[in-house]
Amino acid sequence: MTAEPADGPPAVRAQGAAAAAVATPWIVGAALFLQSLDATIVATALPTMARDFGLPVVQLNTVVTAYLLTTSLFIPLSGWLSTRFGAKRIFLLAIALFTFASLLCGLSQSLPMLVAARCLQGAAGAMLTPIGRILVVQRHGQSDLIRAMSFLGMCVVLGPVMGPPLGGFIAEYLTWHWLFLINLPIGLIALWATQRFITEAADEGQRSIDIPGYLLCAAGLGSAVYGLSQAAEHARPAQWMVPAAVGLALLAGYAAYARGRAHAILDLSLLRDTTFAASFAGGIVLRLGVASSAFLLALMLQIAYGIDPLSSGLIALSSAASALAMKAVARRVIAAVGFRRLLIVNTIVLSGLLFTWTLFRPDTPLALMVVALFAAGFARSLQFTTINTLMFSEMKGARTSAASSLSSTAFQFAETLGVSGAAIALSLMNGSDAANPARLDAYTICFGIVAALHMLPLPLFLRLRHDAGAGLRG
Repeated sequence: MTAEPADGPPAVRAQGAAAAAVATPWIVGAALFLQSLDATIVATALPTMARDFGLPVVQLNTVVTAYLLTTSLFIPLSGWLSTRFGAKRIFLLAIALFTFASLLCGLSQSLPMLVAARCLQGAAGAMLTPIGRILVVQRHGQSDLIRAMSFLGMCVVLGPVMGPPLGGFIAEYLTWHWLFLINLPIGLIALWATQRFITEAADEGQRSIDIPGYLLCAAGLGSAVYGLSQAAEHARPAQWMVPAAVGLALLAGYAAYARGRAHAILDLSLLRDTTFAASFAGGIVLRLGVASSAFLLALMLQIAYGIDPLSSGLIALSSAASALAMKAVARRVIAAVGFRRLLIVNTIVLSGLLFTWTLFRPDTPLALMVVALFAAGFARSLQFTTINTLMFSEMKGARTSAASSLSSTAFQFAETLGVSGAAIALSLMNGSDAANPARLDAYTICFGIVAALHMLPLPLFLRLRHDAGAGLRG
């Protein structure tokens, strides 16, 4: 699974492979941080952007929706592109397009220009996470995959946590253009480092693209994501329920179409593998929980408790600090406990820690709140690392690309569903205004639901082999 330069003496090849193994997580981590940060940083500055364009704030929601839609449309292509053209080439192209699109966003003088640039940015961002994970898995042996995946997990967690406070700071002290221009130096460095340190892996074999399957899958994802994003913006039921239902029906149609098909754009046969299926389900629940709890926490702190956006974002940063702490111990914990036992125990612990968030009140001491956020963030980050590593433990060759494409597509959809589901739940409990501070118990109920959801994959974890992922423990 380790990539090597195609030529040169053995010592040079070994040195190149070692350099790639060290550099790849840092390069991919920077790209994943950019992608996850950009998905959340804009929302805080929408009022400022609306004033600059002279438009109602509601029209600026297209800036967020355009990004979500194009991301969902292009993620299913990532596995085929990686196999057809090579993971490194596609990763370089994605970074270049993402950086260029960020420049276009920062230079936009009208809403149509900004939306068009965000569409290009979403298309490029769709490739960064799945292709990045493929690069890491290809270049790390089983004994070191846990360390690499824990670092990637930390980068993914940092983006959504840092997005709101950083967006609030930029909107308050700079101009909204810097929300996008800050991507330029990171993107250029990532481009140089990818070309310099990462070599292309061996050819995994080319295959033709499943055009009917892609069109069916893309239409289903696009329609469902659009409907869910409209629900998050508190549109009338008919405005979001119809496209969401059509999208889900098309996705069900794709599942029937892909059954037994050798080269489907998203390979559902991977779910027959018990280890992958358990990791896949656990990852969906985690992404759904992260997106919904971050949305709920931001609303509760700012609307219900009256804390300003920057301060509420700084409170949420305790979750990011826990991700850094987790990275230092993840490999030792997994090696000592084992994947199956750790997933079972940590699922129960994580659900319990998230349940403590239901006890938050406006008079809750800040220190106690930070401790609860830190503890849950630590358990969640450990779960991220364990699941993401175990998911690829039995994947070889082209199956690695297929697994990354399928999981990334599902995880992106789960994040959209998490925000939309939380918005719908608050709307049902608070009436037409999801941010109505009159019902503090609505947040209590929603956090309780999120905590309970984390228990759903437990039966699949119980079915895992006792030696699942044993080769990764070192």
